[in-house]
Amino acid sequence: MRHIHTNSSMEQSVLGRSFMETGLTWQSYPPEKLLVERFHISTGFHPGQRDIIEQLVHGKRILAIQRTAWGKSLCYQIASLYYPHLTIVFSPLKALMRDQCQRCNTMYAIPSAIVSSDFSEEENQATMEQVVAGNFKLLFIAPERLDNAGWQKYVIRMRISMIVIDEAHCISTWGHDFRPHYRRIVRLLSALPKNVPILALTATANKRVEQDVLQQIGEVTQVVRGTMQRPNLHLNVETLIGDQEKLSYLAEILPYYPGTGIIYTATKSSAEMLATFLIQRGINADYYHAGREDTVRQDIEQKLMSN
Repeated sequence: MRHIHTNSSMEQSVLGRSFMETGLTWQSYPPEKLLVERFHISTGFHPGQRDIIEQLVHGKRILAIQRTAWGKSLCYQIASLYYPHLTIVFSPLKALMRDQCQRCNTMYAIPSAIVSSDFSEEENQATMEQVVAGNFKLLFIAPERLDNAGWQKYVIRMRISMIVIDEAHCISTWGHDFRPHYRRIVRLLSALPKNVPILALTATANKRVEQDVLQQIGEVTQVVRGTMQRPNLHLNVETLIGDQEKLSYLAEILPYYPGTGIIYTATKSSAEMLATFLIQRGINADYYHAGREDTVRQDIEQKLMSN
């Protein structure tokens, strides 16, 4: 084992290892084999996915700007298997963290955990103890937790192999969804050895945001920018006047659409009103927003994903 001696306590807690020394080896378990046997995907990689995985395995820093559903998560999930220790995934979306964590545990056999406000402080501390003990390969956590005293106590004891920043455009003050807590991640990155791989992921970043993100996360060897076009999606604009006309339009067209859909509203009260309106017209609907209990939201998420 090769220890990296550095100046800060954070850096001293991180063990730097070549991916060839422990864990899965590239020769015995190439990504193509893992894709089929571990992730049950027989259609091969999208262009660029394998290259991202290989660069991460060699300790590089990458910014991947790819459309939603391109398979960005697959890149770090596979790459994490070649490393001996923990991959931390920062994400602002609790619903997404729950979904990813569940998939990793139940479908991909990757021991994973979440630390979030969904759990009590005692539950989060118990999870962190398990993380420090090396019982998880992936840890999903919101950037807001970086200010938590408990996190700061545990992170210096973690052996970190890789960092993933989901929704990385939130780092940039030029982004449409800037979140100050994301700047705390930058402090963590600066304390890590340079050979700890970093994967920043986003589906929305213009050139200005891209340059800002690159500046924040440090030396990036590769920027992978793909097309944002989704051939399975179609846009259509209907000009409607007033809430009554909008409601009438929805009540008229929704019965003709099979499957599941999502309607975005500007306010929580509008979501509640619209759900009630649709239910009264025999359309199976519910409303989902931050004001509802976590257990209720999780139940709605499961029903949505199962159609």
